[in-house]
Amino acid sequence: MSRTIEACLSAIWRPLAVLLALIGLAAWAQAAEQGTKPQAETEVALPRRLTLVARAEPQLTQSELVTKLTDALKKSGATFSTEEGGVRAVSITSSSYATIERLVRDVGQSDDTSKYDVKMEPYLEESGTWQIDVADPATYLESLTLTTSLGGKEEKIELEPKSLKDKDWTLAFHSPGRWLLRLPDGRLPVKCVLKLKKDGAQVETKEVKLKQSELDRYWILTVRGYVGNEATLFEKLKDPTVVGTPFKAIEKPEMVSIILANMYEEPIGDRYLADSNTYEVNFERPGGIEPSRVWLLFPLTAQERDQNLQAIRGELKDDIYVKLSGLIHRNAVLASDEAQKLAPGASKPTWFEIPWNKDKSLFHRSFKLDSKDNWKRGDGTGVFGLLVYSFGTEDRPYRVNGTYTPVKKLENWPDAAEKAGASEPAAAANRP
Repeated sequence: MSRTIEACLSAIWRPLAVLLALIGLAAWAQAAEQGTKPQAETEVALPRRLTLVARAEPQLTQSELVTKLTDALKKSGATFSTEEGGVRAVSITSSSYATIERLVRDVGQSDDTSKYDVKMEPYLEESGTWQIDVADPATYLESLTLTTSLGGKEEKIELEPKSLKDKDWTLAFHSPGRWLLRLPDGRLPVKCVLKLKKDGAQVETKEVKLKQSELDRYWILTVRGYVGNEATLFEKLKDPTVVGTPFKAIEKPEMVSIILANMYEEPIGDRYLADSNTYEVNFERPGGIEPSRVWLLFPLTAQERDQNLQAIRGELKDDIYVKLSGLIHRNAVLASDEAQKLAPGASKPTWFEIPWNKDKSLFHRSFKLDSKDNWKRGDGTGVFGLLVYSFGTEDRPYRVNGTYTPVKKLENWPDAAEKAGASEPAAAANRP
């Protein structure tokens, strides 16, 4: 659910069952309904992912939102993941927020904002920065007259684009059709008059006025491993002695199951790096589970894939949950082990531990490959891996999409046919 939330009926990334609430840090919505009823004392609460969708004033930063939510969680008596990324805030576009709002509230389609000549909105990657987009990427911004506001006082300034490499830039070219505008803390854009020009054409003047709703920033706040009472949490979010600027408008939370469906199997985030002759894999955590590590049995031909699946089911039968860890460790290379160099087409299938990488927020491992002279051509059926998401000291497996050993195709595993020179795949294939 990061970035645009759109159901794609041609793809299954993962089912996501979350407690979804629309919240705000300004009084922008109707009065909130009462929160959920306290959980019965006899019920056993299971950790889950709590997701909140927030509309906030533009001055609030990502770190502020995470800190506010973390403080409220602690004061509410909830338990939650304290690992890095256990409490996250991800900036989203206003259109993403509108899509989620329609999903949760069953409201009608909002006005179509996809057609525009010029538009201005918060820049997702940096607080206090705005992006100016023109519909025609061949158009160049010559200058800008900007009216800003701070504490009710307006100020007008004239700006010309500079390079992003200039440390003191206020207006800078980003990419064809887009410029970035960086303002001092607390100052907000009210109106801008742009002078635009295309090669061989007259200078054209365009004016953009911003409404309050267009100034706001939108966020998805996520809490992993959450166990607690939402009513108590939301009261703390509205308490200025806990969070400072309180969350003023909080809708009644609802259980929402979101499935982004894809009828085609998604390749895992693997890539071959030709310059260093290495191969790496990246896996995100599937929704609803908290694995400690990932095990990957690879490289497998289609025939080896089927043989290994049959062997696992034939040997372990109904005891896969209990005995799969023992089977894996018979032929396992731990994250702490120095793996031998792999040779595409020649290396035997092995269970490799893929550890969690805090910096990347992914399960990640890189493998050194042997000289290309030792590679062999594949059988043309593709290369596959068996995945196991496990947890705890006993290395128990999670069931994912109905199986303990989901099959993944390794789209970017190199082949001997690439001996003459391989290139790194597109960046879009680098993540799951």
